[in-house]
Amino acid sequence: MISDQDALRIPVEAEHVWAWFWDLERGRRAGFSPEPFGYTDIEAWARLFGEELRPWEVRALMAMDESRRSEHRRLTDPAQAGQVQASDTAGMMQLMQMLSARR
Repeated sequence: MISDQDALRIPVEAEHVWAWFWDLERGRRAGFSPEPFGYTDIEAWARLFGEELRPWEVRALMAMDESRRSEHRRLTDPAQAGQVQASDTAGMMQLMQMLSARR
């Protein structure tokens, strides 16, 4: 199992990409949900800040963006509200209590 501390550890070689992602995030457009970054968004950001991105860095930013939007959907989608993992014993017990209370 990965601890929270380990999950937040960014490899030194990718720290700059992490910082770039949050720069891009500040300029993200959003309606009902965050809009995905497009290649033109990344290209415009890189031009404004004088950065020359390598292909792996662009792919990393796109993957981070997808992960960010996926987590946003998970947290805000009413269809997923109250869902718990089967391996989450306490969560499953709480779910069973909620269901039995509805009878």
